[in-house]
Amino acid sequence: MKTIRFLLAALLPWILSSCTVNRTLSYQQLDLRSDLQPGASTMVAFQDLRSVVISGKEKKSFCGHVNSTAQIGYNIQTKDGLSLSTDFAMSLARWLNDHGTTANYIVTEPDWSADSIIKMYIKDGKSRLFYFRIHEWESRATPLFSTIRYEVKFEIQLQVFDVMGALLATSEVIGSKEKEEGMAVSMKKLQDFSDNVLRNSLEDLLTKASAKTISRTAPF
Repeated sequence: MKTIRFLLAALLPWILSSCTVNRTLSYQQLDLRSDLQPGASTMVAFQDLRSVVISGKEKKSFCGHVNSTAQIGYNIQTKDGLSLSTDFAMSLARWLNDHGTTANYIVTEPDWSADSIIKMYIKDGKSRLFYFRIHEWESRATPLFSTIRYEVKFEIQLQVFDVMGALLATSEVIGSKEKEEGMAVSMKKLQDFSDNVLRNSLEDLLTKASAKTISRTAPF
C-alpha cells in the first residue's frame, strides 16, 4: 500500500500536466537592450506568414501547443485574442515609445503585399519602417517521462526602410530553443521561456540589421 501511495504521489504532477488550463500567452512585457532604440521616428509592422495560418489550419492568434501526457496537442492562443503579429507589433512599438522613440504600428493581414505595407508606412510619414515577417513561431510544452520540455521554434526576417521606402538593411533569425524543467507543465515557465526567445530574436535581428546596412544612411 505504501508503495502504491508513493507512486501515485510521484505521478500526480505528471498526470495533472495533461489537464493544463488557461492555455494562453501574452507578449506585452517586451524589454530590449536600450542601445537598440532608433533615433528616428519608426513604424513597426509584423506580418504573419506562417504556413499553418495562411492555410487556415490555425487562427492568427495561434502561439503553439501544450501536449498532454498522451501527446495530444492543445492549442495555445494569445491572451488578448489579438493576432500574434499584432501582439508582437504592439509590444515593440510600446517599448520604443517608452524609450524615447516616436513609434506606432500597423495591424497587417497575412495576404497583404509588401508594397501595400510600405505604401501605408510612407503615407504615415515616419522616418523608418521595421518590417518583420514571421515565417515560423511556435511555443510548445511537452511532458516527457520525468520532466517537461519547453521549446520555441522561430523564423523571422526583418527589413528596414527609409522615409522614401528604400531598403536600408535586412536580417534573419531561424532556429529553435529548448529546455527541460520540472514535472508538471507550467504556462508561466513557457511564458518566461517564450519571452526570452522573442527578446533575443528581436535583439539579434536589430543588431544584424544595424551591422548590415546596404546604403549610406544608417538604419537607426
